[in-house]
Formats: sequence, structure tokens, C-alpha cells
Amino acid sequence: MRLMIDMDGVLVDIMRGLEKEFDILLHPWPKGAYNPAPLLGFTTDELWHSDRLSVEFWKNLHPTQECTELMSIIKDYNYYILTQPVTGSCAAGKMWWIWRNLPKAYAQDRWIITSAKYVLATPDTILIDDCDNNIKSFQDAGGRVITFPRPWNKYRDRCDKPMEHVISGLEWHHAEMQRV
Repeated sequence: MRLMIDMDGVLVDIMRGLEKEFDILLHPWPKGAYNPAPLLGFTTDELWHSDRLSVEFWKNLHPTQECTELMSIIKDYNYYILTQPVTGSCAAGKMWWIWRNLPKAYAQDRWIITSAKYVLATPDTILIDDCDNNIKSFQDAGGRVITFPRPWNKYRDRCDKPMEHVISGLEWHHAEMQRV
């Protein structure tokens, strides 16, 4: 079994970083909204290509509350940190972030940068991601998925205990793979 762990929203608290950078509170999160750009008064392109989202922005983001626990749970799996950077400065900043916050994963080359996560989908690969669209495309490509509960996805009602959801998902997938 191979695990692909998304960065933004799962390991990295991107929303807290955006709130701080743009001095705005993004809570409560509007039901069904994934894209923070309109909430910040930008188009998607304007936000993700903003000069304010420099290498420094990306490399200095805080880990999510669940980052340490999640990394502890997956440390014995064949795992990879997976991310979709939108710009070169984003990619560079994310590499710094992994180096600084997950040095073992960085040193062991347990990271993948791609704009197409679904190409990594196989029947024995599980994607843990907070984006419903990434989840759907990975599953449609033949991979297994666990949606990390966040206010912007279909598991928003499980945000109070996201790790319970992830652990039960891992257990379920493990059992299913044993039956095959």
C-alpha cells in the first residue's frame, strides 16, 4: 500500500496563512466553497499569482494541527508528500517547507510535485486530500481515496475529529486490500 498525502489543507495550514497575509477572517467557511479567492476579493488567477504569495509566504506557512499526528501514523507506510504548486515561487516555497518541517521526508525524497495527482493513481495507492475534485479525479483514475475533513469539502461535518476519519479510512482500505 502506498500513500499520497496532500500538503495544503492537510499538512499545511494554507487558510491560516491567507488570513494572516490578507488580514481577513475566513470563518465561518461558506458551505460548498473550496476556492478562497472570492472570499478574499480576488479572482483565482489574481490570488494565486499575487506577488504577496512569494517563496517566503509558502515556506513560512504553519503546519496544520493534525500534521504531526498524521505523519506519525503514516511513518511506517510507503508514503509521499504530494502537492500541486501554482507558480514557481509556490513550488520553491513548498520545497523549503518540506525541508524545514518534514526533514526526514525531504531527505528520503518522499515528495512529489505535480499538477496531475491522478496520474499516480493505482489500485494500491491511497490519496489523502482535502479537495473534492482531486479526490474524484484520483478515484476515477483507479486509485483509493480518503477525504481529509475540512469546512470546504463534503466531510465538513467531521472537521472536529479529522484524524478519526483518516484512521478509519486507512483501516478500511487496508482490510479491503487484504481481501483482494
